[in-house]
Amino acid sequence: MRVLLLLALLVLPGAAKGERVAMVTDLIGSVRRDGQLVKTLQVLPAGVELDVAPSARISLIFFQDSHMETLTGPCRIQVLDGEGRLVSGEPAQKSVRASTAMRLPSRGQQPETMGGTVQRSNGYPKLKRPQGNPPEFVWTDGDHPWVVIVTPRGQPSEQLWRSPPADGKVRYAGPELDLDRVYTFELQVPGTSSDEPQPPLRRFMLLSPESLAQVQAAESELAEAAPDDASARTLMMEVYAEHWMLEEALEAGRAALALRPQDAGLREAVTRLLMELNRADESP
Repeated sequence: MRVLLLLALLVLPGAAKGERVAMVTDLIGSVRRDGQLVKTLQVLPAGVELDVAPSARISLIFFQDSHMETLTGPCRIQVLDGEGRLVSGEPAQKSVRASTAMRLPSRGQQPETMGGTVQRSNGYPKLKRPQGNPPEFVWTDGDHPWVVIVTPRGQPSEQLWRSPPADGKVRYAGPELDLDRVYTFELQVPGTSSDEPQPPLRRFMLLSPESLAQVQAAESELAEAAPDDASARTLMMEVYAEHWMLEEALEAGRAALALRPQDAGLREAVTRLLMELNRADESP
């Protein structure tokens, strides 16, 4: 299972025993808590001990500063506020990744990649996240028909499908799309070339049952958080963004930022989401 790629800065007070202090973000093999198997996206309280089987690997993100620890068994660790303490055994491998502000790939020189240099212009349609398999592309505020073009991410010359001109909605009818792979779609005015101004590109992913279950598990687990728990909403933002559910990620990020308005890293994360959604003219 993929490790969550998106991290945001969190600054939380010291945790009392039993307070939620870390989350499992990646898991391979058998890791048990009190004899019960630990699951990906499970939130762990302070003081809990984990038995990591030989060759099993677990990654934990700690809420205190959003750093990530990854280790491979055999060993037993205790989850504390801000770190995992070795109780017994010796990890075959252990790595620590420092906290960073949430990052999304920079635009660079590729026109299909993410970044913040393209802003929404007047007259461009507003795009919704594609839904279903095959996906349906929906846009609003367009004043004439548009053509939808779908390409694999990072391969702008490999056009998978080009729709006939449509008003507001069209369903994909090209080659079968892979699950959990990022694709690019764009709108183009019929009769114009790609060199002429068009709406910015957008990216989407068709979720596999496993990815959908991961999102639903996170929603279920984090729904138990208190209304003033900014860390829970930040983690939900990360889960959504990892699966390219960017509108949902933005909503969760803004909810977290409303609770922690002075968090510069979180503000940067929300700003980057607005850029990717071509809504850079909005405030975080």
